[in-house]
Amino acid sequence: MTVGLTAGMTEAFADGWFNIASEGPAGNNVPYFRFFSGGVRILDVFRQNISHELVLRTASPAGFVYTTLKPNIPNNTWHRLVMHVVPNGSETRVQIWWDTRSVYASNTVNVSAVTADTVQLGSEHDQQMGDVYVDDVIINSNSGTPAPVPGDLPASADPPKQLTDFSDDGRSTVMAGNSGVGPARPPA
Repeated sequence: MTVGLTAGMTEAFADGWFNIASEGPAGNNVPYFRFFSGGVRILDVFRQNISHELVLRTASPAGFVYTTLKPNIPNNTWHRLVMHVVPNGSETRVQIWWDTRSVYASNTVNVSAVTADTVQLGSEHDQQMGDVYVDDVIINSNSGTPAPVPGDLPASADPPKQLTDFSDDGRSTVMAGNSGVGPARPPA
């Protein structure tokens, strides 16, 4: 699933809740968010299969650079990932929050693009499979003055009322909060 970003964007935020129920084959990973410029991946965050490390990968002009953000993210656990990206080539700024804590903030990540045009949820490769539950994904971008990096964690993606509660729409129906399709996510 991909989302186009604002033309001429100067910053983007990607925010969501994730639960990797099962991972794919060894030597691959399960991606969360991937940022692209002109169809080329410029940076992403993923969980490596087998080792379960949370990793930031950036595409510099010299090749990929890998930074471990957390050493072990177990299967079947919900986590909130928030990325703030200000693309600008060798002066790109990135901040990443994991479960409300800043785990990465840099004013000088060197990526091979000065802008981003797409954010992807998941992978474009079949071998990077896994069973992943996703909730409350929000992608925002703008072309104004970017927020500072490092900065404050954006407000929670949780809505002010449960989205399964339609009691104020003229009907008295309240849907079940967990459909049984996947594990319930803990509140923020």
